[in-house]
Order: sequence, then structure tokens, then C-alpha cells
Amino acid sequence: MNYEVIGWTYDTDMQYPDHAPVTARVELAVRREIVEHGYCFGGDAHEENCPVLNDGTKVCLSWRSWGGLMARARGEEGEYSYMHYYMNELIDPARRKYPKSTVDDGRICSRLMLAERFSMHLRDDMFDAMASGKKRVEFRLFDDKRKAIDIGDYIEFTGHGGRLLRRVSALFLDSDFESLFGQMTCRDYGNTFCAEDFGSPAETDAAAFAAAMSEIYTPEQQKAGALALVLEDAAPRYAVSFVVRGTERFDPFEEDVPVEDFFEFFPDPFEIEEALRPIAPFSRCANGFRRFSEDANWQAALDEVFGEILEKADDLKAAAKKVGLAFSCEIVALFPDMPPAEPVLGEKIEEFLHKLDADVRFTQRVLP
Repeated sequence: MNYEVIGWTYDTDMQYPDHAPVTARVELAVRREIVEHGYCFGGDAHEENCPVLNDGTKVCLSWRSWGGLMARARGEEGEYSYMHYYMNELIDPARRKYPKSTVDDGRICSRLMLAERFSMHLRDDMFDAMASGKKRVEFRLFDDKRKAIDIGDYIEFTGHGGRLLRRVSALFLDSDFESLFGQMTCRDYGNTFCAEDFGSPAETDAAAFAAAMSEIYTPEQQKAGALALVLEDAAPRYAVSFVVRGTERFDPFEEDVPVEDFFEFFPDPFEIEEALRPIAPFSRCANGFRRFSEDANWQAALDEVFGEILEKADDLKAAAKKVGLAFSCEIVALFPDMPPAEPVLGEKIEEFLHKLDADVRFTQRVLP
């Protein structure tokens, strides 16, 4: 994922949902921002200084985790290096530097616009197992190259003179391959993987799996840690977002507005939320409130967003008249290869959006 930090906010800011999980790719984006601007502050100050990513989410960590991230960003290694940045009091005041609490909302986009393609080679037997659908997990070292891979990215595997394109649906990490095997096959954690999912014989246990991986990677290489990439078919992905935002009721710079009424110029998010609640649940977002779905099935994504509100256009228009609302529909389609025909909204949804005078924006992207 091509993440970038586009601003900073406080940890309870409801406009930006928490990013989860905070993967290595997310940390790399935050560390790059810290280094570029020379920021330096402790875990307690992080509560008021949370980085916001270009997918519209904010990164909220514990004091200890933020201390570790800050230490790594400043090139400090060691088991307890996080304690140097655990609290602001532990940092020389002359070294402290904070970002401004502002976010460039214009740079927020769908995660489908951030997806990247990576290349990996497979042994012929592993390639065949993946091609047949048996192998759905790939194990690699957790080195710098693989730290750039995130959930939602695509990997092109080559072997046997052919290629297979897969999407990363989940990540697992551990200190070594034996521990990682045990973690992923442990039913106590709700995981349902088995050795065959890894391209190994059914009878393979954790020790045998670790021994096989040691034939590929030396003990020195394995100090980087172990990564498991859970894969799925690289079908097109669709993100559908119906956004409701407040509108300016008047321009205080062009009209003679009493001072006490000046703040009526700004949309009140609590008033908007109160008007929307009886109609359908809408989540807070940077641009207002929205209903959102991302799915490989175009119709399923549409149904999840519009299914409950298709018959409520009159209610939404009444709410718009009462508190001042504007509506928009944002659609992003990501195609791994050449795109099929442009997806169709359908008569009911088009009529619904037309009735609300909603702005509709459709963006499609093919992986480079």
C-alpha cells in the first residue's frame, strides 16, 4: 500500500477511524514523516498527535508502541529503546518537536487507489500447488522488501514459465517459522489453516516445517523474522461510498450577519448525525458521514450501501432541507488486469441519486 501521512490529529477525533492493523507498511509511512520533519515527542504526547494516512484513517498506538516507533525512526535499536520515548518527560525539551494539528483532506482516497503489485518467484512444485488452489499461504522472511507489502496489495508469482496473480487478504508475523506455523494452525486462536494450505504434506508439523524453511534461509537471514501472506484470487475490487456532508447556509463575508449567528455558517456534525440517525446508520468520516462497502462482487457492494436507504430519498431530502446537506456517491474500481465493461448502477439507484441531486464520481484503475 502506498501510504503517506497527510496530517495529524488527536486520538479521539471521530472524523478519522483508527487504522487496523498497524502493519509494517503503515509504520514505514509514519517513520518517513517523522524523519523528514524531525518530529520528536513521547507516547503520552502521541494522544494529541496521531498521524492521519491518505486512506482517511489515523494511527493510534499505546505509549510503549509509539515509543518503539519513534526510537526506530531515529535509528535507535535495542530491547528497551522504546523507553527513551515512552513519555515526554524522558526527552530533552530542546529535542521535542511536534507537528501541526491539521489534515489535508483533499488527499484522502480509497485504499483501492493505494494498492501495489509485487513480484515473487516460486519453485515449480509450489507454483503448481498454488495454481491448483491448494496452496493459499506463502511464507517469506520479514525483511525490508516484504515490509512494503500490506493487506490489499497484489503479488505476481512466476514459475514454470507462467504467472499467477494473487491478492493479500491477511498477514501473520512471528519471530521464526516454527512459531509462525504454530500460531497459524492453533485452533485456540480461531485459525483454521493446515499444512496443506502452506503447500506442505498434511502430516507436516511445526518442527518439520521449520526444518524445510531452514533449507531455504540461513539462520542469519531468519533473524529478520517470519512472515505469512494469506492469498486470495485477484478478482476486481469495488469500493462504493455514499457520503452526506453539511453545506454552508450562507456566506458571512458577503451578507450582513450578526456576530452571534456567525457560527451558523459552519455545518454542525452533531445536528447532521441527529438528522441521519432515524433514517439509517452513517459512519463519521473526514467529509461528513457515509455508508461504505468494498467487495469483489459489484452487486454486493451496491446492496450493502444502498439496500437500506433506496426507499428513503424523501426522508433524506427532508433532512437536507432541515439542516443543510449535500450528497455524493464515490465509486472506485480496481482491476488487476484489463478492466471489464464499466459497472452499471441500475435504474433504482440512479433514480435515487438523481432525486437527491447527488454528485456521482466513478474512478477505475488497473494495477501497473
